[in-house]
Amino acid sequence: MIYFAPVVYAQGEATQNDQQTIPDYSQAIDMLLELGFPDNKGYEYKTIKSPGLENSRRSTFSSSGDSADPPKLKGTGWLTKSPQDPSKQPVIFLDGTSRLYQESSSPNYTANDQPIQGKSSDANLLDDLKLVQKWLLAHSSSQTESHRWQYGGKDVFTSYFALACQAHRAGHTKEANQLIATLFRLSPSPESIIDGVITNIADAKLKVATQTFYKSKDWKAYHKDLISLQTTYSRGWSSRYALAMLIPKVEKRANGVEITSPSVEGVKFSPKVVDIITLTGKDGQKISVPMSDYYSSSDDQGLWLLDDQTHNPSDPPFTQLTQLGMEGFLALAALIGDDTLLLTVTDPGTHYSSYSYGYSYYNSDSSEIEQAEQLYRRMDRPKTRGEIALAYVKQCLPGLSSRDNFSGGQQYTDDEVKTTAIKFWKEHRNDSKLELVTYYLKNGNQTTISKVAASLLKDGSPESLALFENTVLESDSPSQYSQEVKNYTLKQRQKAKDFISKYKEALINELGTEKLENYEHSGQYTIMNDGGVEKFIEKLLRYTEGLKPSQLLVRLSRPEGNTQETLEQLQVALQSKPLGKYRSKFAYAAAKSDDVKAMQIITFLFQLDSSGQGMSEAGTAVDGDSPQAPKEGFDPPLSKFEAEDWLNLLQRTEKQASRYGEGTSIADRVGVLLENYANPNSDQEYFYQLYALLGAEEASKLYINRSTARLNGEDVPPLPSKDDVSEERLEEIVQQITDAKPAEVLTILEKLSVSEHLAWDGYLDENDPPEPFQKLGSLITKIDSSRATKNDTTQKAEEALKSLIIGKELNAETIQNLLPKLSENHQSLAGYSISISRNQSQPGYAAYLFSSSIMKARSESLTTLDKEISEKKHDHYVSLLLNPRSNDESNIILHSAKEITKDDVSKIVSTIENMNQGYLNAVITIESQTSIAASNAAREANKDEREAVIKFIKENAKAKLPDEVFEKMDLETLKQIKLQLEANPGSF
Repeated sequence: MIYFAPVVYAQGEATQNDQQTIPDYSQAIDMLLELGFPDNKGYEYKTIKSPGLENSRRSTFSSSGDSADPPKLKGTGWLTKSPQDPSKQPVIFLDGTSRLYQESSSPNYTANDQPIQGKSSDANLLDDLKLVQKWLLAHSSSQTESHRWQYGGKDVFTSYFALACQAHRAGHTKEANQLIATLFRLSPSPESIIDGVITNIADAKLKVATQTFYKSKDWKAYHKDLISLQTTYSRGWSSRYALAMLIPKVEKRANGVEITSPSVEGVKFSPKVVDIITLTGKDGQKISVPMSDYYSSSDDQGLWLLDDQTHNPSDPPFTQLTQLGMEGFLALAALIGDDTLLLTVTDPGTHYSSYSYGYSYYNSDSSEIEQAEQLYRRMDRPKTRGEIALAYVKQCLPGLSSRDNFSGGQQYTDDEVKTTAIKFWKEHRNDSKLELVTYYLKNGNQTTISKVAASLLKDGSPESLALFENTVLESDSPSQYSQEVKNYTLKQRQKAKDFISKYKEALINELGTEKLENYEHSGQYTIMNDGGVEKFIEKLLRYTEGLKPSQLLVRLSRPEGNTQETLEQLQVALQSKPLGKYRSKFAYAAAKSDDVKAMQIITFLFQLDSSGQGMSEAGTAVDGDSPQAPKEGFDPPLSKFEAEDWLNLLQRTEKQASRYGEGTSIADRVGVLLENYANPNSDQEYFYQLYALLGAEEASKLYINRSTARLNGEDVPPLPSKDDVSEERLEEIVQQITDAKPAEVLTILEKLSVSEHLAWDGYLDENDPPEPFQKLGSLITKIDSSRATKNDTTQKAEEALKSLIIGKELNAETIQNLLPKLSENHQSLAGYSISISRNQSQPGYAAYLFSSSIMKARSESLTTLDKEISEKKHDHYVSLLLNPRSNDESNIILHSAKEITKDDVSKIVSTIENMNQGYLNAVITIESQTSIAASNAAREANKDEREAVIKFIKENAKAKLPDEVFEKMDLETLKQIKLQLEANPGSF
């Protein structure tokens, strides 16, 4: 502060043009460097494009467009000129914070502990300094007004102050000194600007110390690091008092602490609870409750007091207490206030304490003690036993959630929560489940009430159902209960009609009768997805019809009627009923129907059987909602006529478009169904292995042939088995692979029979793979065209690609050499796109072949290239689109239009090196004049069908896409989307 004093304590005396009153702040900036301010001397000022920085205040001070907002600067940060390791070089941001950085031509999002990926270019520092100076003189008052200063303005000034210090270190001392003087002169609190930079430095150091502790689990070293921080940043750091609250607790753990059991006056805990309380003081236990000050609330997971739970001694201690009802609740309440720090393992998605806000959220009118407590609660640190217990207790006390506190509700101290919890226990410890539910309905918020409603339905008693009806109808937002009302209707069926009539009236009062265009919560989305209130109610009423499954199946076999509605009614009618006696009636209905309707019926039966997995033989559904799938496939056994219906379906081998791209026939589906009925205990892993080894086509044929033979009373063709392979033959296979080169391993594997493959897989389950097999992991080992339409053209393209890429190592050289080869073979590959990712069925990578129209719907770059082809500027093109989610034209490498440059090669190298989670972030597309002309002709020929499919998608899709997106898709792609929507309405 001493070295900044000439301006800090003489505000208003200087002007931007009065150079003589502007001191040089070199010594002051040197002091900041000693405190840990990142030194950018010798670095270059850069614009950095990175997905992780798009919405970051610290990078470019992005503006909403209002002239009063801070201007968007060209620069983002500072990079060293000659990094020792380009993949892990430091980047210094404009607010004085830093992080490891990796240059990439197609940057991706990265985890917080990984270097941020970016694409950098030079920026003009002096231009940005002038822009900031100009804005400060014209609009700084928009940030310095009292409320705005506290909630954002101070951070803007702090960041500009950090930028000025960086400019000073970069050699622009005159401009830097002038900017610092302007900032101090216009600021309502110059000292707070300096403190802001110190806070950024200290926070970064604390983060390092904390992350080091999480890895080392060394309490003594952690305590030493915190003491060092406290000594170094004894003033200016906003969290210094919060740190002072943490240090004594860490010291206790560093010195060893005796775990004590709390008590409640007048209460004696059972020995079981006392033992569990002791276990809660141990490090390493798993915590499944949100621990953030903002999100620890009953809104998230709570009301565990209503759960029907059995005590499980193997569960984490805190979870065990939630399984012990009111006694467990009281034990947790007694633990509130215990300051023993714990190093815990937190469930994914429940730990938010390290979340970083754009500016400091604490009340400036609070005392220093209150501010310290607020910052302490938000600090990324180990939590105390009392804090963890508090989070669990709050879940069962409506109105005491931290989210209520954050939104301006009443603040509660830990002691107040503890007192309230003990009082709650005394008043409700002997309540029945229904009495406790009634309390929550009267005292909870809307989220609580929705969860209670689900609990009432699960209970199912007349009293619970009556209470549910009243809760829904008296709600200010009855639409939020739409899913619960559907579940209620499924349970009550015809008894629900009167209630549905009242519910309809309540919904109309809330939402009207028009089709909804938007929704505020999931309940309204359900109604919107069904077409509005009227159609949603119509659907509910169909669930109330008292038709028996046999009656509905007769209706299903008739040509008239709405197939989808009948299937929905069957879904309800078959609830918790065994399917064995009905399966052949489904087959009869399908056999009497055309192929499209038959596929609907068989797919529905397929889904029923899938949902029935896990049912007990005795006939009780585990979840109470799915139909039964007992171990016997048919009950009673099939008659001659029923067998003929199944045989009819096994002869329907014409492929129908599938939502996954690969055509599926009725026979394919029925073959799998009948195989499952004959072998209900078959190994699912074996099923997937067989499909992977044989291919879907051959595996389906095998199942069809087995089912046909079984129905005709003939010998059933055997399934391949690893037991078919002798030990001597397996040893021979292992030796062959051990002695082979990696590229030769593929040839060996291709020659193996299916049984030999299964034996080899069994060997790998118990032994380390030979080195040549391990090296397959870096090779491209498979072509997968299942996402493309099955026809001769696709087969030709697959064969051409296979000859070019199989056995090649996935590296920059392979991709670079592949582009001209694809160009030479463009006649076979035009109209297709290629992506590369990890092979799921064998080692290495798979190249996926699919329709180019899918990529064109996503990329304007490819549309531009198509236009050039149509204008005959090129005969064909082969494009490598890096980072396909981006529309950046510079990310496209066009082989046919130009030679591959050194810059292109560096982009390819960078993309390969930055492969994330097993996939190459690039897509290759091949097109020619011939393929585009054929596509245009097909589009014109099936114009009417295209329009009908597009109309269906627009009416049923959740996403609202512009017409031009659909125009770029071919008919098969559109059909796949339509099928997806038919199977899962609202999923696209």
